[in-house]
Amino acid sequence: MPAARRRKSKGGGTRDDVTSEDTPPESKDSDTPDDSELTNDRDANDNDDDNDGRRRRRRRSARLLQLYAPRLPVMSSTFVVMLFALLAPLADRAYHKLHTEGRLASDVASVTHRVGRFHVKWDIHDLRLSVRAPVHPTDVVSPTRPTPNQGKPLTVFSAPVVESYLTSPPSPSPLSPQVLHTRAGGCEHDCEHVAWSTVPGLPFLTAANGPVRVHQLMAGHYRVDIRRRLQTTVQTLDSVELNTGDPDAQPSVVIRGVLIKEDARLDRWLGHWGDVRAAWNDLTHQRLRFKASSKLKARYTLTFAPQSDRRLAFEFRWEDEVPGVQRSPGGRRRNVKINQIFLRYAHTPDERIYGLGEQYSSLEHNGKKLPIIAAEQGIGRGKQPTTFMFNRMLFGSGGSWHTTYSAIPHYVTSKARSLFLTNFSYSEFDFTDDEKISILSTTPTNRLTGQIIGARTVPETVEAYTEYSGRMGPLPEWAYAGGVILGMTGGSERVRDVLAKLRAADVPLAGLWLQDWGGARNTSIGIERVWWNWELDRKHYPDWHELRKEAADQGTRLLTYVNPFLMDAHGSKGRLYREAKEFGYMVRTVQGGVYRLGSEPGVSFGLLDLTNPSAVSWIEDVIVRMVNETGASGWMADFGEYLPFDCVLHSGELPVAVHNRYPEDWAELNRRALRRAGLETVSFLFSYFRTGD
Repeated sequence: MPAARRRKSKGGGTRDDVTSEDTPPESKDSDTPDDSELTNDRDANDNDDDNDGRRRRRRRSARLLQLYAPRLPVMSSTFVVMLFALLAPLADRAYHKLHTEGRLASDVASVTHRVGRFHVKWDIHDLRLSVRAPVHPTDVVSPTRPTPNQGKPLTVFSAPVVESYLTSPPSPSPLSPQVLHTRAGGCEHDCEHVAWSTVPGLPFLTAANGPVRVHQLMAGHYRVDIRRRLQTTVQTLDSVELNTGDPDAQPSVVIRGVLIKEDARLDRWLGHWGDVRAAWNDLTHQRLRFKASSKLKARYTLTFAPQSDRRLAFEFRWEDEVPGVQRSPGGRRRNVKINQIFLRYAHTPDERIYGLGEQYSSLEHNGKKLPIIAAEQGIGRGKQPTTFMFNRMLFGSGGSWHTTYSAIPHYVTSKARSLFLTNFSYSEFDFTDDEKISILSTTPTNRLTGQIIGARTVPETVEAYTEYSGRMGPLPEWAYAGGVILGMTGGSERVRDVLAKLRAADVPLAGLWLQDWGGARNTSIGIERVWWNWELDRKHYPDWHELRKEAADQGTRLLTYVNPFLMDAHGSKGRLYREAKEFGYMVRTVQGGVYRLGSEPGVSFGLLDLTNPSAVSWIEDVIVRMVNETGASGWMADFGEYLPFDCVLHSGELPVAVHNRYPEDWAELNRRALRRAGLETVSFLFSYFRTGD
């Protein structure tokens, strides 16, 4: 039989080589193959092997590509799960933001009650609650003069003071009376302006539950993270009553109602469409009773009581722990702790908002959200790359645009409307909405307090606020008439050298602030730090009293420095630290030891617990002893913003309720020490706005 073999030609095609008996003799091989034919066969075999190798490699590559190449997104379950995990929280937040604004429900008839000079009005037609302050067209206001402090701690005046000069027209004379009218202009009869008003139809009080986490960064720096797991959506207003029970007290208005968490509208629609039987059952009497009893409900009370002719106090109280939502009859129902409360009320887009303490980066706060927390101001405060660099080198020390030493929950608008909180817990003032203002409070108690100011001009608003907070007395004459007050460090020799140069240049010098009166040292990173031990360093200033006498002969006074820290050190420098540790005068950790703070490597210190009356008396004695020992004419009362949120206090209070109060307690303590030392009328405190002095 003929034998056939198919080969590839050099051109890539194929040809048949046939060998048979019919082949002419001259074309057959006789004894040995021809050399050219052997060479062709060898080349053909090599080509076949190469082609087979290429085909195997292509098949292997195709299998690998099939295994590891990414599939289309719609065909990948992993991609779908990741996409859902990424978008679901965003969609959930956007959905609830649209559907949980809520509504206000009431059948109470319209009523107006007068408390002091204020009118509290409820309007059933607009579903709006308002506070109105009467204004008489013939009222004459005398120019504001400094008044005594009346024993209250010194206060930092917030940004409204600056705004008063921008919005109020100057008087013809500093002593001439000024006739003030309402914002709309003059009025022939008695008229009133709205000092505070809710948004018609919307709840002005909302309760929420969720974790509140304060991340402790570098000492004095914090980041607050607030989450909401549930939030009430309905507020009922059940009664508006005038309370005149106590004959010795002024009458007050008491408003009662309920905060309710109900399902969002879309949830109800989906439930009805998905289960016709459930929709039908919702119409039955038993189902309606279950739905009414299964909702989260928290009763609340709002009380308005006058504090003065221009200040109306308010107090919210609510049930702080209530049964949660019950999804089905007989189902599990856990108690829910209400730890977040929102106060929302009306605002007009043309009002400019000022205040909230010493704000470095913002004077007008419209469109911003500002937290109220005392903290280090930071280095960079959002400006790059400085903030990034310091956040990496010293964890969290870069700060943000709103971080401030002095955060005060008080604002005033260009229309002279003003409100402030008297709670000290962490809060946020949200001015991002053009039509309403929202205040979030994370008070650990079921009580939110504050005051509404009913004034006619911005200066009058500030005057009304300082009636509550206290007013800074006038400085002693030597502090502003005797020349500059120079702050410096370096010891006796350097101070004398600087004094000589100033005298040679005829520079008037009222005072020398010597921060290192207790000594100084270099830390492990080469930064000079003063010793926080509050005792005169005889090595650094061996002739302190001679130096003070020389300065006094030139009309110059000496001032010192103190703060609520105690440095841990060996020898005499750590004596006060060891004493405070022994008697438990410093804030503690959860384990019971001293809560040690540090601003940099090699610097460790404890913070005094000002909720401990014994610790307050002890450090007050230390400050008075400092004045008696040094003969100082005043001092800087520094810091106050370092109280950690995870420490344990002597009083048992939560740090979140004390943190913003600590600067005020520290300022009040120094005021008492100034009074005890006999310097109240001849000296002053200063603090770079850290503690409010």
